[in-house]
Amino acid sequence: MARAGTTRLIVFTPHVAAAVVLVLLALLRGLRRPNCWSATLAQLDYRGGLIKRGLFGGVMQVLGVPHHRYAVFLLVAYVWFALLLVLLAALIHQRGLLRAAHRPLTLLVLGSFALTYLAHLVGYLDIVLLALAVGALLVQQPWLQLASAAVVGAIGILTHELYVLTCLPITLLPAFLTALETTSWRARASWLMACVSVVAGGVTIAYLLSVSAPLSVEQVKAWLSVLTANTDFPVRNDAIDVLSRSLSDNVTLMRGVADERWFKDALVSAALELLPTALLLTLAACRALWMSWDRARAALASIVLTSAVFGSLALVSVGWDVHRWAALCVINAFLAYAVVAARASVARRAVPSRWMSHAAWTLLALNLISADGFMDNVRPEPFPFRDHYYAMRKAVLDGAIEPPKR
Repeated sequence: MARAGTTRLIVFTPHVAAAVVLVLLALLRGLRRPNCWSATLAQLDYRGGLIKRGLFGGVMQVLGVPHHRYAVFLLVAYVWFALLLVLLAALIHQRGLLRAAHRPLTLLVLGSFALTYLAHLVGYLDIVLLALAVGALLVQQPWLQLASAAVVGAIGILTHELYVLTCLPITLLPAFLTALETTSWRARASWLMACVSVVAGGVTIAYLLSVSAPLSVEQVKAWLSVLTANTDFPVRNDAIDVLSRSLSDNVTLMRGVADERWFKDALVSAALELLPTALLLTLAACRALWMSWDRARAALASIVLTSAVFGSLALVSVGWDVHRWAALCVINAFLAYAVVAARASVARRAVPSRWMSHAAWTLLALNLISADGFMDNVRPEPFPFRDHYYAMRKAVLDGAIEPPKR
């Protein structure tokens, strides 16, 4: 093991090769052109005032990126997805998660249906949010990491308000564990107050954006008029309509959906395809805490960690993208495991038990054949991925990229 402060060289071993193959299989099964929903939402900015989900488009406008052209938006979406993959690889390398002790769980995530689903979500702001969160976790100095989580948290919530549930808790987990490790009550109180302050600030921003200031009907019509006139892809009216609904409106809408057969089927499908992987990773992280700390601290840390991992499931009450929320749980569970495995007070015990390793290989096989829950009536691409080849060939011959119909 490399000492703290040193840099481990990336050696191309059979285990690294296996990781690369699994990532390629997972990605090629789900990768597609960004849909028009994500392209439409990416056009929002602050020209008409402060609105939720407007930061991404605002930054693109300031930088002069013509992402209203679908080909440019596709390139931007793929660059963000590639950045997320690079950051995840950096985190795995930094924490030594391809070493023998952690390898089964790491390979499980790299070949997981969650990664396939993220490839399917290319173009969605979820990719940007996860990239921000992983970037904050790469910072190792404790107070600097907490400051990064706070700054990135504000950026993430302005990008999409769901960051407050899906990513902010995970980025604060290192600070919370540091507070529990600290023996000084004064220092512990300082860490906890800092965490609470960041959470309170994030919730306040999300509340102001998503509860008190939805778009009016007139604003929705104005945005649709502007987007229809300036984009070269079919604008999704329903993507803008979503911004006119408050949090209570979404909750009311989902109450009506809850009894629908298709929604119940989606819940069962997501629970079987994605949540077992998240549960295994969470159990491994909690097991390391229980084996390393006293009962009181381990119990409190496990409760907070589990809440951070599965907080995304609360979004089922406001949106019907069940597989999307479950996939975020899997990624958060892996990030939580990475956080725990890197802590000096836990690292020696952060080794999955034998049954966990066997379960990881079993779940990996099931993940590689999972195929339900994609949006827009899309199905995972089967090996040998011929449709990808034909799509690339057509784009090269035509000299243009045709946007999808939806």
